Amino acid sequence: MKYVIGLEMQEWMNKEILTIAVNFKKSAYIVPTELFAQVSVEQTMEEETGQKIVQQYFENEDEARKWLLE
Repeated sequence: MKYVIGLEMQEWMNKEILTIAVNFKKSAYIVPTELFAQVSVEQTMEEETGQKIVQQYFENEDEARKWLLE
């Protein structure tokens, strides 16, 4: 996720993407270091559907993979 997710896109992701993702045990997100983009990702995941997913945020892919495979 390399850009700021606008409110409309957050709502779409919550409705279309996260409803599928709740079937996964865990979900790892590699978030940008830019503050506004990072906050927009976190806001998206705090929506009702996103709260049903065990999730973690990472700065790089290696950390994310390690956590997913634990």
